[in-house]
Amino acid sequence: MRYYTSIGKGDDSFRREIRFEERKDGLYVCLRRSEDDFQEAHEFRVDVSSRDRGHEMHVLVDGAGHDLCLNKRRGGYEILVGSERIEVDVVDERELLAKSITGSGPKGPQELRADMPGVVVSLDCEVGQVVAEAQTLLILEAMKMQNPISAEKGGKVVRLHVEAGQAVAAGDLLLTIE
Repeated sequence: MRYYTSIGKGDDSFRREIRFEERKDGLYVCLRRSEDDFQEAHEFRVDVSSRDRGHEMHVLVDGAGHDLCLNKRRGGYEILVGSERIEVDVVDERELLAKSITGSGPKGPQELRADMPGVVVSLDCEVGQVVAEAQTLLILEAMKMQNPISAEKGGKVVRLHVEAGQAVAAGDLLLTIE
């Protein structure tokens, strides 16, 4: 499976194509190609062992160990390595193909759901408010990390399904935008 990633934000961001395979030795092998130079390819042997229900991981990349914490967020992940926070947006090849056929954005009402269990820290929007694509709409705290939940497309907030201080489970409906 191929994945297309955007790593980081702003001027420091870069894009990569990454492909994962499982080989006979059982390790995942990742082929990474630069967005600018598709002839440049690197192969990494990767082994991942998960701790704490999948959020904390120990990753071996070509024999070098790395401890990290992985938090799922809409459209990608936030990776914590030591004190460094890295935002990674991920689209797989099927999603990319579907977007090219149907258009770039989601159609119809947008239901924002919790990616993980947590507590709603703040609501940064209200019913009737017009919001822009990628605008932060609420903050969800999970594992002592505050995760912004953003709009996938612009529109009008038509319903809030939660309030500040409320605990939510993964998959719970947070708000609806039309």
